[in-house]
Amino acid sequence: MELPLLSFGISFAALLVAAYGILERHQGARRADRLRLTVITGELAELREELVKAETRTGDFVEIVHSRMEVLAQQALSLMQAHEVSLTSAELRVIATALEETGFNDASEGVWGFASEAARSEGKQQLVHANRGHAYFLFRRFRELEARTLLEAALSQVDASSDDERLVTLQTLTHWRVWEAEIVGPESREVADLSERIDRVLQEFTTARSRAMAHAFLGIEPTTEESRQRDASCHQAELQGAGVDSPGD
Repeated sequence: MELPLLSFGISFAALLVAAYGILERHQGARRADRLRLTVITGELAELREELVKAETRTGDFVEIVHSRMEVLAQQALSLMQAHEVSLTSAELRVIATALEETGFNDASEGVWGFASEAARSEGKQQLVHANRGHAYFLFRRFRELEARTLLEAALSQVDASSDDERLVTLQTLTHWRVWEAEIVGPESREVADLSERIDRVLQEFTTARSRAMAHAFLGIEPTTEESRQRDASCHQAELQGAGVDSPGD
């Protein structure tokens, strides 16, 4: 009786070891794929930066960069489809942009959807960035109605109760205005409405520093009074950082 039990125990232990080995190999493969995807997204971001710096859309250099982007983007897509690998929304945005850049629009739209889903657990700002990127994709496909709906939904996620959130709102509205101008023209009602919304947000900033950041983003030169207030605020912050009381304290 003891021998069959011992044999069964040995067999069961061997089965557990084999199952653990299979699971460990699977986990190891996922870790390797995750690392590879991290490298790929980094390279894609660098290639995108090179295209921006090139300031041209034609020529041998652009063709070479596009070829490299296509290979990397397809590798990323293959790894995502073959294995359940968790990626951040920022990484997915890079992959989606590269797929569109190299002409794989259907695949790009699918990845934009994944980016929005991933961003839901990352916070409001990441969700806005994902939806904003997806909306830009839709504008470039001349699907402006869908893009506008997505942008309004993205802005509804931001309470704009702090200057940080107001800056995100301002940036989104400004990008949106540029895209509308490209689609329906700079003199359109859509562009005018967005300009009015941008002006209202500008009036809501509560600190000189945030207002200066907003103006810098919009390319607006600060007035003399704004410059004076900003310098005074910076000086006050330096004094507080050094542990020195202000003259009024």
